[in-house]
Amino acid sequence: AIRQIGVRLATIACAHPEPNSASIAASLVRALKDADPSIRCEIYASLITLHEIKSQFHTFLSPEVTNALGQCVRTDVNHSQHHLRSAAVACLQIVGGNNGVRRFTDDAHPKVRQTALSVIQRQQMVGKELGAEMYGECVAATLDDAEQVRMIAVSLVWAIGSQYAKHVSLHNLRLLDDAFIKVCDMVNDSSMLVRQRACLILGRFRRVSPQYLEQTFSKQVMSNLRSVPRSLGYGRNRGLHSSKFHQRETVDELRLLDSGAAGAFVHGLEDEYQEVRDAAIESILELSSESPVFASRAVDFLVDMFNDSSDRVRVRAIRALTVMGTRSVIYLTDEQLSIAVSAIKDSSQSVRLRIYEFLSVSVVSSNGLQQLMHAIQDNLEAYSSDLLPVYRALKLLGANHSNIITPQLTCTLLNISQHYLSREARIDDVVYAGNVILVINTKRATRHAVASVLPDYVFGHLPYLCDKYPGCLPNNLAEYVPAHLPYVRQMLVRPTPDTLVTQMTRDDDEQQTSALFTRMQRVLNKACEEPASAQIADDLVLAARTFLHTATAECRQKVVARYAELVSIGVKIKVMVESHDTMQVGELFALTARLMHGSYEIEARTQGLDPLARTSLVYL
Repeated sequence: AIRQIGVRLATIACAHPEPNSASIAASLVRALKDADPSIRCEIYASLITLHEIKSQFHTFLSPEVTNALGQCVRTDVNHSQHHLRSAAVACLQIVGGNNGVRRFTDDAHPKVRQTALSVIQRQQMVGKELGAEMYGECVAATLDDAEQVRMIAVSLVWAIGSQYAKHVSLHNLRLLDDAFIKVCDMVNDSSMLVRQRACLILGRFRRVSPQYLEQTFSKQVMSNLRSVPRSLGYGRNRGLHSSKFHQRETVDELRLLDSGAAGAFVHGLEDEYQEVRDAAIESILELSSESPVFASRAVDFLVDMFNDSSDRVRVRAIRALTVMGTRSVIYLTDEQLSIAVSAIKDSSQSVRLRIYEFLSVSVVSSNGLQQLMHAIQDNLEAYSSDLLPVYRALKLLGANHSNIITPQLTCTLLNISQHYLSREARIDDVVYAGNVILVINTKRATRHAVASVLPDYVFGHLPYLCDKYPGCLPNNLAEYVPAHLPYVRQMLVRPTPDTLVTQMTRDDDEQQTSALFTRMQRVLNKACEEPASAQIADDLVLAARTFLHTATAECRQKVVARYAELVSIGVKIKVMVESHDTMQVGELFALTARLMHGSYEIEARTQGLDPLARTSLVYL
């Protein structure tokens, strides 16, 4: 034990850039000759560690040390103890014995076979080309007793099959297709880790023949879970020795049929472990870009995963469908929509939010859209925190269903009567707002037809909805407003930010500006304490004009002068309201529109200010 600790300490010292790595490594190699097997295993492991972390490992080993290490390795690869044999096989890559590693993939002990395959896999990962003749050995390794051997073998089958895709296998298939079929068969392995690895690797395949991709969703039964005995072929008759007839009988018993790729993803999605189901979903998502037919067939199976017992699996399935929907719109059947609608009511908010995103890239029938809107209405009432995600989904739903959202459906959703005067809806009704967002986000041609049946109060609500739910309504709504509602049109026009304001600093004319703002504030206080009058409005305009003559910063002139003008408009509106003059209703609407538009302008002008300057301006 003390010598093992000494070897480990020497390895740590050698890994550090300061000590003389060459002398320490040479000392470890010289210690191999007289060490017992356990110490030699430790030394081999240390040399492998140095080989992995030192990019110039070969340069500081002298030829004599390298030859001595090679002699020890070639002797120990035939040792009777599998631990030492395995450690020596791992060191073959250091002494240049890569070609000799292959013969140990058929060793009697699984640890040695695992090490040999790991060395081959490491060579492939660093860019070394593996020979096509190794494909048969890797396929044979997928039937190994040891779980770790099968896991590495699955990765190598994919690597060699992808590297020599156009080669022809023994079954007269492209090597790529044959490798895909072999990995699909591993989805039915007895080990959960192997099944998970196989499902993950399936997603790495590219340019697989479409018929094999589509076969993965077949309902055909695959081969039984198996644990192939060591006596079954591929040159490993070291355990039980039996006749060829017995071997063939055992193979027939354990493998009912050579299923190929049939039902691979069906079994992966129905696996009892969620890790396997997760891996299957990720691979389906990756392969969906390879074939539109495969993607369309995958939708039905992924929608079924909405009922999975695991939140993580449900979210992963919904996310996969959402990504697929961004590539091409997904058309849901009524049955699939029913499953999605039931998932909307999920108690997990993460699942609900993902469902909203998925529905925004889906297309349903006219009846399905009404069913979906009823379900969304229930969710808005039950989960108020889902409001903005639902509205964003409705925006995209409106664009995707422009051919379904007709004037008749619009009247149904908004309770608009075609024969009687409709009662104005409450502007704070979240269901009504959602319906407006849906119908108003249709495509341009449909939007004109929808706008023709909307009552005036809906147009009057649009400016409020644009501000209340930013990003949920289109920007060019003003052109759809009727001509007899000019004030609504003006309120829907949004000014662009003023770039001059970004140059304003807090220290420009600070004292002068504060004094002028104080003067304006006194006028405002007077307007609040006394009855509104035209004289107060005139005083406010006078204060603004004084500011224009004294301030030096152009941007500050614009901001404060506009602010004074808007307050003056507000005072005039107050005078009109208190006068109860019905003849001035038109002018009152016009002033209100100017006030609202001006407030947007002030907000746009203050964009670009640093937070403290903007806060100070708003406070003043």
